[in-house]
Amino acid sequence: MSLAKYVKILRLNRARELLETTFLSIKQIQVITGMNDESHFFRDFKRAYKLTPTKYREVFVDTDLRKDSVEILPTGKIVKVASK
Repeated sequence: MSLAKYVKILRLNRARELLETTFLSIKQIQVITGMNDESHFFRDFKRAYKLTPTKYREVFVDTDLRKDSVEILPTGKIVKVASK
């Protein structure tokens, strides 16, 4: 595996993690992960996860919020709260 491909995988994994755990905009996530070209970001994300970043977040949040209780921190990060 080339270094460029490895870096891309790391960036996409980080983007996925941010989509799952924050309310940052897609554009903010794109910038944070260093994916400078929006069209490449969407294309590469869809190739890796079979959904666009927007759709991935919709599906993840919808299914995750049904399973567990969550709390939204002031930073926008979503954390799971243990069931009592």
